[in-house]
Amino acid sequence: IILIVVAAGVGAWWYSSNREAADSVGLVMFVDRNVPPEHQARLTADIARMQSEIGERVGDKKSMEDLNRWINIGNLYFVLGNLREARATLREAVELNAVNYVAWGNLGDVLVEMGDLDAARAAYQQAVELSNLVGYVLKYGHLLRAKFPNDPDEYERVLLGAVATRGQEQ
Repeated sequence: IILIVVAAGVGAWWYSSNREAADSVGLVMFVDRNVPPEHQARLTADIARMQSEIGERVGDKKSMEDLNRWINIGNLYFVLGNLREARATLREAVELNAVNYVAWGNLGDVLVEMGDLDAARAAYQQAVELSNLVGYVLKYGHLLRAKFPNDPDEYERVLLGAVATRGQEQ
């Protein structure tokens, strides 16, 4: 029984490790944004402070109060050009609150820059469905038009939906 438990644990670890690696094949993980060292140090310290405030809360111990911290950490990693960590922390945010359109929209921004266009499309779609804010509609529409030109129906649906929610006629 102990061998089975150990084997299951090793298998789960191997699967999650390889899933992350497969998830990242061909994607941009870091962008040099030329952040001055003094700003880089301050942003890194802010990340460390917020991470310590979150602490070791995982699973059922996660707190909705940490949602803004996760989003802010993701944003700071994005500013620093660390797209891998930005993606990971924004995924934590959407896992914590799947109806937070800000987290979905920010995740979409990160995924576009990483080159994960299908995932970016899904993230922007969530942001638009949850909020239909002009900024997200424009980002999603631009992504559809530029990177998914073979799906004009979705592009049209998004734009017409945005117009309709504002009480205008097509």
